[in-house]
Amino acid sequence: MGSRAWRRGAAAALAFFAVPAWGGQGPSSSFRETEPAPAEFLDQARSLFHLAACAPGGEIPIRFDGEKVLEHCRKMEDLVSGYREGWLSLAKPYLSSLRPRDLPRKVVYPFGGGDLVSALAAFPDVDEYTLMSLEPAGDPRAVDSLDMAGLDRSFALLERNVENQFKVGHSRTDDMTAAAGDRLPAQLLFALVALVAHGHEPVSLRYMDLLPSGELSYLTPAALAAADKARRGSPSSFRNMELSFRPSGAGKAGRVRVLRHFALDLGDGSLRKNPGLLSHLEDKGPVAAMTKAASYLLWEESFSLIRDYLLKNMVWMISDSTGIPERHARAAGFVQDAYGRFEGPFLKAVPEPGRDFAALWKSQPLRRLPFPFGYPDRNRHLHMLVTRRPGPAEAVLLSAGAAYTDAVIGFSVSFSSPSFVAEASPGAEGHFLRLQNFRFDEGQKTLNLDEGSFLMEFLSARKGTSLSYGKVRADWSKDEQAMVDGFPCRGFSGFRGTGATSPFSPDTGILCPGASRDVYIMTYQLSRNQGTGLEPPRGCREAAWILSSIRLDPAVFGR
Repeated sequence: MGSRAWRRGAAAALAFFAVPAWGGQGPSSSFRETEPAPAEFLDQARSLFHLAACAPGGEIPIRFDGEKVLEHCRKMEDLVSGYREGWLSLAKPYLSSLRPRDLPRKVVYPFGGGDLVSALAAFPDVDEYTLMSLEPAGDPRAVDSLDMAGLDRSFALLERNVENQFKVGHSRTDDMTAAAGDRLPAQLLFALVALVAHGHEPVSLRYMDLLPSGELSYLTPAALAAADKARRGSPSSFRNMELSFRPSGAGKAGRVRVLRHFALDLGDGSLRKNPGLLSHLEDKGPVAAMTKAASYLLWEESFSLIRDYLLKNMVWMISDSTGIPERHARAAGFVQDAYGRFEGPFLKAVPEPGRDFAALWKSQPLRRLPFPFGYPDRNRHLHMLVTRRPGPAEAVLLSAGAAYTDAVIGFSVSFSSPSFVAEASPGAEGHFLRLQNFRFDEGQKTLNLDEGSFLMEFLSARKGTSLSYGKVRADWSKDEQAMVDGFPCRGFSGFRGTGATSPFSPDTGILCPGASRDVYIMTYQLSRNQGTGLEPPRGCREAAWILSSIRLDPAVFGR
């Protein structure tokens, strides 16, 4: 194919430079060595990276009007510069001050679509970004045959969408719908613009399907040829993409990271029909999460599966008010920090979460937010939300009937009465969690420590750790056989002096061995009155009820 170099004057004005050496094919993927190698679309990705996303370097194919391409790139350069000097210059240090240093190195972004640019700003150092939306990634091969008229239409759509995304922090649904119908792959273009804005370059582009097991099945050259022959290549073969990238100009020394974009309806009905996505996400283990401008879908019960996945597996989440509703977050043991102002949802939504959030924002000190993050509220106030596990000195009161999930330990538990959930800092021996029950005086809004109280502690330690925690010893020679949620565990007693022999009694403990770590569950009766006759104190009954309601994660403990 003939081509002509960028005009030197415009090239100097736009600070274009030579294309760096590429080398390498990105991170290793999950396809098996015995399977055919995936089809690689790096050439098309590089063409779009320079031609549409306007990364420095590259050539203009001879069939295109060079002046029109350069005019488009002047606009794109202005947009990227405005984004860097405006929103990013404010958001980057602000978000860095909030983000914990020990976050998981994987990010899950439901309803994220083409918003890699925000994900890179919120989580600049992770290894893997998983974004999901209705829109397909798109066929990159269109760049090989597109004429100038088609390129003009694509440029106009891209400029409008990028301007909207950079200036207001989210994309309009009608613009996204129009972009999805464009010949050039809109979701890929958004990702490539994000790489330009954050100083990265593509090193691999592949496409894949999700198997029911959650494994990835990559598009191969043979499968693509068969699909093209049947005239169904683009719609079915290019929905989900895997784009690997690294810092621009770093060469093989640059750390390669990966974006995976999945085109799928995240409603409960769709996820039940297509179980591969949740299986794929579950396999990641603990993750960081984000969402914004998500049409308040996580407020709805018809999106409970993706919401429950987040509550079970996320460690820390940043969002606008379209994130996890306050009552669901609190029931799962999270706390939420409110930034900016929120007095009601921007769009029509389920009413209860909006009222809860308005009360949450009102109950907390005003934390100034100097940049937009997703939707404003109904009064155009900027706002943002961090949903996180409580720190060492914090406690969360869960109401009766609430459930708490801890992805690190690998268990969930329900409560029959109000209880505190308090998490201590992870120590050398492992992850520690304390549950504490009080009698709640609703009339006086006080918590009273009385005969109905107990304390329960969970300690997750590396498998084989010689554990000595308080009076719990690593001598299990006289342990009793116990079962928790059908898993074989071992009961022990007497670590606080004398105690009963049943694992479902006060002052007892249970050891549940997992695949890579063990969990010790210890219960304490806080009452001085142990009761008489056949009627045990209420605290004992509560501890027994909670122990019997524990559900262990098969991924941690096996079957």
